[in-house]
Amino acid sequence: LDRSVSAAQVIAESPDPFHHVLTISRGRKHGAHEGQPVISADGLVGQVSTLSPYSAQVILLTDPNSGIPVLVRDSRVRGILAGTGSKNRLELRYVPTSAQVTSGDTLVTSGLGEVYPKGLVAARVTEVIQDPRSPFSEITARPVAPVSRLEDVLLLHRGSREDGPGSPNSGKEKP
Repeated sequence: LDRSVSAAQVIAESPDPFHHVLTISRGRKHGAHEGQPVISADGLVGQVSTLSPYSAQVILLTDPNSGIPVLVRDSRVRGILAGTGSKNRLELRYVPTSAQVTSGDTLVTSGLGEVYPKGLVAARVTEVIQDPRSPFSEITARPVAPVSRLEDVLLLHRGSREDGPGSPNSGKEKP
């Protein structure tokens, strides 16, 4: 990564089975901001959704309200990786039936929407159903990060590593 990062501990998890949200030990006073990408050593976890001075809530990529623009790493096919409410199942939406996607393909962030940097590993395709009568394939995937067992995460900052979270350029976009 060419971005600086801050480590945070997971301090709580929402008990609501329909909303996948973690509370982490970094907040506004630590330089966290809404929409900030959150990763683990394995891959994409989600993004900061709510802030307090000393903690933040992270909406996981598996939450039903989550949608992330991704690419199939090898074929460069684009789609939206959507949470289903299951911590082990995601859906890749809006992929044409004619697109080349197979089980085992790796899904990475596309960089579109400017929330997530391009190339973060998010999920692996588990099943592809291509019905010639449908314009889109039915594609399921599994997140690469063990979202139900996370203890520590990393928050990606906007600037480069040289711009660390405490530097004058922290949080500013590069020209």
